[in-house]
Amino acid sequence: MKVTLKKNHIIIAVLLTILPHVAAPKKSGQIVNAQPIENEQQVIDLIHDLDAGSIIQRNGAEAQLTKMGPPVLKFLDRPRSAEAAFRSARIRKSIERQVLSQAISPTRINLVGEFSLPSLVEQIEEQSGNQLDISVSSAQPIEINLNDQTFWSAIESICSQQQLSLDHDRSTARKLVLRPRDDFEEPPDMLAHHSQGPFRLECTSLASPSHRRSARAKFRLFWEPRINPLTVRIPLSTFSIEDEAGGQWATFNSAATLNLHPGKDQGYVEFETPMRRLTSESSAKFIRCQLQIIVVGQAITLLFDDVISESKRPNRSTRSFGDLTVRFGQIQLNRRSLSLELISTYNPRSMASEIESHFRWSQFHQADLIDSMSGNRLKYSESRQIRQDPFEYSIEFGFNLSNEGSNKYGLDYKLPSGLQSADATFEIKLN
Repeated sequence: MKVTLKKNHIIIAVLLTILPHVAAPKKSGQIVNAQPIENEQQVIDLIHDLDAGSIIQRNGAEAQLTKMGPPVLKFLDRPRSAEAAFRSARIRKSIERQVLSQAISPTRINLVGEFSLPSLVEQIEEQSGNQLDISVSSAQPIEINLNDQTFWSAIESICSQQQLSLDHDRSTARKLVLRPRDDFEEPPDMLAHHSQGPFRLECTSLASPSHRRSARAKFRLFWEPRINPLTVRIPLSTFSIEDEAGGQWATFNSAATLNLHPGKDQGYVEFETPMRRLTSESSAKFIRCQLQIIVVGQAITLLFDDVISESKRPNRSTRSFGDLTVRFGQIQLNRRSLSLELISTYNPRSMASEIESHFRWSQFHQADLIDSMSGNRLKYSESRQIRQDPFEYSIEFGFNLSNEGSNKYGLDYKLPSGLQSADATFEIKLN
């Protein structure tokens, strides 16, 4: 017997729990402002107000600085009083939590009216930060009513109206592909699926031959293109099929955990779970399973004013964000090149440290060298991970210098803010 699951066959309920050291934003899908500060003097004035004589003024300054997001962090390093230090620490902690929690919060879309298909795609990309690739063109206007809808709800609505299906092109960097739906395909909103946060889980089939004591369920897990899952952990012991009375109909008798490591440009993973049927006297009614997804947090930028000063003495300062501290290691300056080692250390209590052995972590880092005289930015020509231990790793960046450059450089280092983990328990009800 082979059962293909459709929407009218199932009810899916998802319980999502976040690790306790991370606080969720007030509004789901809140985007943390990471735009450059346009008026630095305003920031400096607000920081001075952190220890103003009026508590109303102090609270207002703290609220405004928190709202500005990560760009204000570099201004918080030198508080001038105990009150300012206390409020600066609270601002930093709030921004850090917002940045990390965004990694597992759903994007929300607000679009109402008539749009051409290209305009609709552009609007969704702008609101969500997710890149889309629609391989069809339509001159007809599309009537859209997306009032505070999640990204996946918006995509399902568009696919339903335009006869499209979800896919992912690995030749494009994390783009969700919406392509013409084949005749045999179900629309995305009719599949057995549920969206939670930035994730969409589809149960594509359940096969259970009547003459064999086995069952096999197949799944496909999508995520919003803006995020970077490093690992999808699937504890096989959590998979079970139950009958109507709550007895075990099939189970996977294994304590093993299936670890899937998506590629850098991968937009979904597929997996299946073979199970052992325990009875043929009753019918399957429920599928239960649990996933743990570890995601790279939103990128942050740490600024170092002087990597090499005019005296050619290396910079030994550090920069911190949450459980992460970055410092310089070996620095080699030649006439036409600069080799720069950046060492990242995590607090041992941080859950980020458990995944640092994953070799792909380094590919999410970027470094720009800034010429202090001209302001010109130099992209690194090469990078390599050179050493690592459970809580620390280092990446070496190489830069090609021009003859006209100075010996005084700053560094703009962009790296993930950390890692976030989401545990999701799925309960799928069958007819």
